[in-house]
Amino acid sequence: MNKEELKKLRIFWITLIFILVVSAFAVPYLYFRDSGSFFGSFLYWIVFVLIVIFSTIKITAYWRD
Repeated sequence: MNKEELKKLRIFWITLIFILVVSAFAVPYLYFRDSGSFFGSFLYWIVFVLIVIFSTIKITAYWRD
């Protein structure tokens, strides 16, 4: 990969991580606060964790010595 592609990829991952961090706080507290059960939040956290795990695997795949 050349430097331009790496720069675009880095911007993509930084943006995705920022969106994930904001959504980790915003979604449960804004959208699920009036819910009487915890199932909506639990489902959200499962999907959230799967996205974070997948993203971490993809990010670390580009690391080199």
